[in-house]
Amino acid sequence: MREVQLYRKQNLDGTRKDWAYPLTPDPAGLTVYYGRTGSVLRLAYTPAQQCHHGSPGQEARARAFEKARNGYQDLGAHRLADNRRDLTPLAVAPSVGGTVEPPLAPGWYWRWGFNRSHAARHQALEVAYAVVAAQFEAVGWSPPQGRPDHGGPRLRCLWSKTERDAGCAWQPGETLGQAAFWLLLSRTLPEFSLQDAAGHGIRVWPWPLSTSGDCVSYLQQLGLLQTVVSDWLNDALDVGWFY
Repeated sequence: MREVQLYRKQNLDGTRKDWAYPLTPDPAGLTVYYGRTGSVLRLAYTPAQQCHHGSPGQEARARAFEKARNGYQDLGAHRLADNRRDLTPLAVAPSVGGTVEPPLAPGWYWRWGFNRSHAARHQALEVAYAVVAAQFEAVGWSPPQGRPDHGGPRLRCLWSKTERDAGCAWQPGETLGQAAFWLLLSRTLPEFSLQDAAGHGIRVWPWPLSTSGDCVSYLQQLGLLQTVVSDWLNDALDVGWFY
């Protein structure tokens, strides 16, 4: 018997699908349960080093957010029997990690808008990454090091052979360079998009976001900021990030 957060989707043909994750995260990795409602749910495991920020709890919340966007309803906390089929609602739903947390932190989230084979996706990303890397090097910034599929958990997710088509790209408190990289990548690869936590598309640089004159110069050279915006930023160097 295990306690899980259950999500369910009603299909047009009348069938239903379940997806769930453990209420108490395992620091070693994330196990999710999925399959047709009423059937024995299958397992999928992601080790911690491949989770967002190395945190299975954050990875679970990010995936739950994506499930909700795809039509799954949050049915709350349930007990999943050892047969991985019988589900019983809990009277009180404990939160992930024992604390009350929002389903997803503010930030930017990537999404694929097309279906391609892994080989075709890999080739398209290689080309887009090369274009963005050249833009970064031209202004003196460094893109994620090494080949794209060796550039950290977020880039590895993009090159993954799994069915994951969305994930976290950037969150407040991280560097401007990281944000600029993801925005340029979305502009270079049409099938790849960025959205905020509310699902709104991000196609231009949200401002005011920077406190650094050097960063403003880099962002202007990359075509992400207009001069009128930099003039405002130069008068407000103490504002900082508040996205």
